[in-house]
Amino acid sequence: MKQGPLLMLAAGFRNEEPAGRNSFVKTDQLLATLANARYGKVKGDVRPFQQFREFSREWYGRHLATDWRKWSAEEASAMSARHGLDGPIWDIPSVQKRF
Repeated sequence: MKQGPLLMLAAGFRNEEPAGRNSFVKTDQLLATLANARYGKVKGDVRPFQQFREFSREWYGRHLATDWRKWSAEEASAMSARHGLDGPIWDIPSVQKRF
């Protein structure tokens, strides 16, 4: 795949980042911004992988349990808040059905 100057710049910038727990958060934001600009998309919610991993562990952690049931809207909202997932993309409307 041929890389344009923006993608090469982003790839080079990412490779020079120091290692660390949150070292790629800023570069992930940069890469998302550059990629979305290239393809004319609006940037969504970019978060550190660790944050999604912890959320996913709780969200999917009981799916194989025999007594598993879908989350209610309130449970889903509380879980998102516990993991610091906020903003318009994480807003869950209050409904009577399971999420």
